[in-house]
Amino acid sequence: MEVAAADSSGGDRYRSHLTGDGEKNTVWRHGAPPTYDAVNSLFEAERTQEWPAGSLEETVQNAIKTWEMELSHKARIEDFKSVSPSRFRLSVNGGRPLTGEETLAVGSYNALLASPILPGAGAYDSAAETFESSHDLFRAAFPRGFAWEVIRVYSGPPVITFKFRHWGHMDGPYKGHAPTGDKVEFYGVAVLKVDGQLRAEDVEVYYDPGELLGGLLKGPLLSSHDLFRAAFPRGFAWEVIRVYSGPPVITFKFRHWGHMDGPYKGHAPTGDKVEFYGVAVLKVDGQLRAEDVEVYYDPGELLGGLLKGPLLVPSAEEDAARQLAERLGEAATVSASGAAPQPQACPFLASGKRGE
Repeated sequence: MEVAAADSSGGDRYRSHLTGDGEKNTVWRHGAPPTYDAVNSLFEAERTQEWPAGSLEETVQNAIKTWEMELSHKARIEDFKSVSPSRFRLSVNGGRPLTGEETLAVGSYNALLASPILPGAGAYDSAAETFESSHDLFRAAFPRGFAWEVIRVYSGPPVITFKFRHWGHMDGPYKGHAPTGDKVEFYGVAVLKVDGQLRAEDVEVYYDPGELLGGLLKGPLLSSHDLFRAAFPRGFAWEVIRVYSGPPVITFKFRHWGHMDGPYKGHAPTGDKVEFYGVAVLKVDGQLRAEDVEVYYDPGELLGGLLKGPLLVPSAEEDAARQLAERLGEAATVSASGAAPQPQACPFLASGKRGE
């Protein structure tokens, strides 16, 4: 276990410049410094290397974690302590270098996935994603976090060359693809030029996006039941409010509700209660078996709540996504995990008649 960072740097065990006097004027993107308890737990449980305190490998690893934290959570480039704001450049796979301001505007995921071949296949379109939508997309896919580690350092400062590993468990959906529970990971090499204060001036990253996206597109596209299970992970409850008539024709009022703790068709979770009311007419035989069911309700009561959250991702074409998954799937390293319990199904949405 690595030793916690010194309080003078104002950080957690692996990141500096989170708290303390040096951050009293920092503008945080979400109003306050982030916490990394979940991803730190994943990192400690599944890392392949545990570097000695004070080693070059630990120093590089923590410096990159700090830079990622600042890029994801600080709203102004002048608040960054891990980079040289005026000289910083980031390039991916030999592409056009981005300045610090450009990188801050688009976000790390858009910078890393700005590939011309990905949008047409529905895998990822950096031009269509915002900073927030890109982060929401991967937070939904990796609710336990997306961990990162240094595998090996090949050269020391001022030009640091190192190999890294990035991984998570796909416990949430990605672009309409069902969670697989599998580990999704990729490896890469980076070249980091630093100044005399070890602040990043120039970063070059080289990796294969197929290692990441192949795993994320492996799951089947969600069915209607999968969509509602993902949106309502605690279940979609149902109750009778009042019975107006008895058999053989039973007329009753009902309520159906759940809490939108998961995404729906690319819309972010809101955590709000979503509910609707309706009336049903149920004709039964002598053994009280249903013969005819009529259901009357307003779908807008349900769908209006599900579509309240901001749009995370644009829709993807099924065939293109499947083709890309097949091409990239061999690059993804995966490990199986158990299936989650199924919440209560909706008795009306997939069957019966609805009033005109």
